[in-house]
Amino acid sequence: MPHTAETEKTPAPEESASSMLAAIRKFLDQDVRPYILADGGDIELVTVDGNKVLVKLMGACVACPSAMQTLQQGVQERLQAKISADLVVERQN
Repeated sequence: MPHTAETEKTPAPEESASSMLAAIRKFLDQDVRPYILADGGDIELVTVDGNKVLVKLMGACVACPSAMQTLQQGVQERLQAKISADLVVERQN
């Protein structure tokens, strides 16, 4: 069947958001969380709203003076490089 605009299927926004959420969750669980756990902390994905990724820090990360630096220079930069350059990581208070 020839490719036409009618035969090409563009993912619905919900599918796109769902796949983005899954990719971010997988990235955090596999590429970030093990290192944070090793330092006595933890990170949990709260939600993704557009390009904003909201995470909750737990354990030793709560009182760590380097937590914001870790989020911006560690988590955010790696997420931007791996998933989307538009992502911004914010900490839930």
